[in-house]
Amino acid sequence: MGWKSNIEENYSPDRKSKLTFYEFEEPSMMMNICRFSITDMIVDHKYEFLPIWAIDRLSKGKWSQNSRYVLLATAFPVCCFLICDCVNMAFTFVRFQNCWVLNGEIFDDRFTIEYKDDQIPERIEHDKYPTKLFSKPDNLTFRFCDLRWLSFQDVANFERLGKASIIVDFELIDNGWRKFKGELPATTELIVWELQKFAEYGDEQSKIWYNKIQSQARNINHWVKASKYLGVLKRKLP
Repeated sequence: MGWKSNIEENYSPDRKSKLTFYEFEEPSMMMNICRFSITDMIVDHKYEFLPIWAIDRLSKGKWSQNSRYVLLATAFPVCCFLICDCVNMAFTFVRFQNCWVLNGEIFDDRFTIEYKDDQIPERIEHDKYPTKLFSKPDNLTFRFCDLRWLSFQDVANFERLGKASIIVDFELIDNGWRKFKGELPATTELIVWELQKFAEYGDEQSKIWYNKIQSQARNINHWVKASKYLGVLKRKLP
């Protein structure tokens, strides 16, 4: 696990509160997390948010214009969007399974969640393998008055509270397969990942080949040619 000791700060618009991020870690590639605290600059009091890990790469926290609320995405012990009320020293959260691909915006009375454009798969149609057409769901809006708020002192119970909460289902809309305009596999000389796409698309020959690989191999390497498992076979079905 990588680790770096630098500290980063994010002040509220009125400069009366600040977020401090520290203990940056990279438990896996493209996954960056960190600890954080909130400091009341007026009385110089710091609130620690152990055992929560924020998702570093999404944002360094977003403040509402009135400086009262701050929004963060968290990875551990639960994946959620966390909102802190720096006036009442209270927090609330909404749990998702996929915070990594979502973007949050915060306002004085609500926050919104959007599926990130650059996280939509298969945005470009290919002639090498079939692709699906996905579209974004409508943004979600959560009004602060509708959420359950807890004292900063309850942060110690965050794992229990978080895992007992409902997970909001917010996934892309699957509009089905685009009509494939290229050529169907003529031989097993294509990578297994592409063969799987053709099988899922409904090509019967690809289904036969891919099912045979599944029956022969326990741990399939999807990035080698299918011929590694089946030998070089030629298409029999139209």
